[in-house]
Amino acid sequence: SRSKSTLVSGMKGRTLAFHIASKEKALAYISALNFGISSINEAWVKVHIFSVDDESGMPGEPLLLGDNVVRVKKGQKKIHYKLAKRKLLMPQKGVFAAIEWIGNVNPLEAATVNPYYTSSRSKNYNPTFTRFMGKGWQEQMLSSVSVTSNSSDTKYFLEPNFRLTLRY
Repeated sequence: SRSKSTLVSGMKGRTLAFHIASKEKALAYISALNFGISSINEAWVKVHIFSVDDESGMPGEPLLLGDNVVRVKKGQKKIHYKLAKRKLLMPQKGVFAAIEWIGNVNPLEAATVNPYYTSSRSKNYNPTFTRFMGKGWQEQMLSSVSVTSNSSDTKYFLEPNFRLTLRY
């Protein structure tokens, strides 16, 4: 189930970083970052991948260097950002996959808040952090929903649709 999240989306200079754990014991390279995004107008986002800081558990050093800017077209899209040529090893502690909102393609649309990342339900909470203009990470408590079915309650967390494709 997907929904658009307005919690931190669309604010120029805002970065959303979502922890993706390494579940594999085998050595793997990150070959792509996949994320869901929806936009009212054409806009720009920048793709980041950060290590996990050993002490704080927050996003650490950038692992992905370069411009890494993606043009987001109108509508709901799945972005498949290829990284195979970068030879990024998946660390045992996982990584923080992140997107940063750069701005709209058309400067006349500057007041429009977009794009929005799409989110889905997860039974487990995964650490998610935001920062503004490259300063200080803050944990972002993503919303949760409770669903009652057959007399039992299940709690779900809404998390960004960020996924990594690995190559072994």
